[in-house]
Amino acid sequence: MKYTDKERKVIMEYKSEIIDACKKCDGTGYDKNEDKCECLHIFNYVKELIRSNIQNDYWDKLFTTTDIDASALIIAERYVKNLKTAVKKKMGFVFLGENGIGKTTLMNIIGMSAIIKQYRIFYIRVKEVLDNIFEKDDIIKNRIEEADIILLDELDKIYQKGDWATHNIDDFLRRYLKDKSIIIASNWSEEEIKENFGSSIYSLLNGYNKFINMTGKDYRKKQNKDWMKRLSDAESIDMKKLKKPSQNWQKNKLLKLAKTYDIIVK
Repeated sequence: MKYTDKERKVIMEYKSEIIDACKKCDGTGYDKNEDKCECLHIFNYVKELIRSNIQNDYWDKLFTTTDIDASALIIAERYVKNLKTAVKKKMGFVFLGENGIGKTTLMNIIGMSAIIKQYRIFYIRVKEVLDNIFEKDDIIKNRIEEADIILLDELDKIYQKGDWATHNIDDFLRRYLKDKSIIIASNWSEEEIKENFGSSIYSLLNGYNKFINMTGKDYRKKQNKDWMKRLSDAESIDMKKLKKPSQNWQKNKLLKLAKTYDIIVK
């Protein structure tokens, strides 16, 4: 599995924070019985999150996150419970609504839940699609090609207006909508998406994705209120919240290997 130089640097920083600082295994990653320490499970899960391009601001978010539209959470949970079918049928969402109400957060919660179930995820912003980052970087391109689910954020953030920009997004969606599940977040309404991309792309999206209009308060106001507290937090990630997801990820990984290689996992 290849990582970029920037990702390798970040991974080593997390190794120092997660494994090297672990008192249970004295920074070795293994306990006295030579079994993997929980810190190693967390570290391996974090590497998968880094690979998916999901930013660490979202790593400790769960479906119990109270700041997100409750009805959207319920639909998203049902989607994850039926993820095998959703991925097989290339089904996704288009989350719509104002800034700061949790569209990107919910998108990433679904993505992390899919990672735990051993699906390949890749998060990308529309700006990066317009910059053709996936054509310029082979590592990024391969991750998009390998992904079961693409998280496409900020659909409304077309920084350069005109046919060229909409054509690039049009091309990206046509290339991958019939091949992968795509989950999209946008400040635009359905009508604005239709106006900006045309009825053809809107119809294609409507065939594969469920449009969800989200409401709520701008949680970034609370973030700003808690700015000093967040500044004083010793850890950059919440280890306690990552413990259970990492264990489930590891368990599912072993079960997947058992099925693939016909071995028994105790």
